[in-house]
Amino acid sequence: MREGVLLSPFTPPVQVPFPLDVSFMTALARNERRRSEGSDWVFEPVLLSMLLDALRSTSNRFHVTLGVTAAWRLRQLDQRVVHDVTPLTAATLFFTLSSDDGLWLARGTATAGWRFTAPSPALVFKARGGGVAAALQQVSAVRR
Repeated sequence: MREGVLLSPFTPPVQVPFPLDVSFMTALARNERRRSEGSDWVFEPVLLSMLLDALRSTSNRFHVTLGVTAAWRLRQLDQRVVHDVTPLTAATLFFTLSSDDGLWLARGTATAGWRFTAPSPALVFKARGGGVAAALQQVSAVRR
């Protein structure tokens, strides 16, 4: 498979390698409630991130993507609903790491950036992590 290139308008034309992949990460209708914080809740109708592959191993066992994020969240705080809008003002980091034999896989996301909060219009910086999810697979050998 041939990697993509950017073609410059020089004479003679110069090809500059462009091995970046563009991807989109979406989350629809996410609900979060922490019992330790009482009856408050968070509902995120939509989150959309446009990501570029910054680092990728040739075996696709490891890759890191960076990009921008737009999101809308509703939060209940002290019996009132607060709207948080992030209009492409947040950065997202997404990574995947797997073993050589494919028995384990780890993924994680982190988002940080500016958001607008209503009903009191304020510009607030917030960082949050999506956590690291690790999946371990059991391989059973079948003897014949």
